[in-house]
Amino acid sequence: MLKQGMVEFNFRGERLPTATGWFLVCYISVSVLFLATLLSIKGNDLISWKILLLFLVGSIAIGFLGWLDDSKQDYRNKGIVGHLRAFLSDGYMTSGMIKALVGSFLSIIISLTLSSNFFLAILNALLLGISLNFINLFDIRPARAIKVFWICFICLFLLAPILFTTIPFVFVLPVVSATWLMFQMDASGEVLLGDTGSNYLGFLLGFCLIFITSIWIKTALILILFVLQIAAERYSFSRWISKNDIVDKIDRFGTIRQK
Repeated sequence: MLKQGMVEFNFRGERLPTATGWFLVCYISVSVLFLATLLSIKGNDLISWKILLLFLVGSIAIGFLGWLDDSKQDYRNKGIVGHLRAFLSDGYMTSGMIKALVGSFLSIIISLTLSSNFFLAILNALLLGISLNFINLFDIRPARAIKVFWICFICLFLLAPILFTTIPFVFVLPVVSATWLMFQMDASGEVLLGDTGSNYLGFLLGFCLIFITSIWIKTALILILFVLQIAAERYSFSRWISKNDIVDKIDRFGTIRQK
């Protein structure tokens, strides 16, 4: 990353290698494919090959889009409003705008393929599309994005049996092990996930959500995530976290000392 000039300044002004989220994309994609193939050889198909193919294509596409955004290092246009303003006012297609458009198209294709009816496909596309940028909202301090992802993923894992479904361990094991390995370097302040990693974590959440949640839960989540996206444009999550003692302790747990 350093040799390729893939560096970014962290919140303390230190130059660190960014886009290291490629490790998550490669580790999880290869591991899921390996476990699914191994189980298929043994005659135990926990996951259909259609779902597996969509997951792998989505993983590679989101990883590439995040890498593109990280490599451009567009400091002028931040957030959804910034990218929209650049496109509508200046006619300038930012890497973030390209990521949003292609990510939305990818969400539609995946949702249409996996949904049983058109209305459900619309909900799934909205949920997956808005999930892509959700974790990225918290990728400001060391390991915060991974911690938010863990909290959400644990809630999904616990919620699944209540909804009479499960998350296959061919997904759970690679995700847990990969994020744990990444957490150690991210928390120590050695690397930055970049949009490559944070967008991919959002994709993982969205991909699981479209399978295990009902229509009403999907609708509620879309509204909640939309409100959070708007709030992130106006308010600082870091400031709110620092004012809440319990949340602040969780945010600082296991990480380097923050100023």
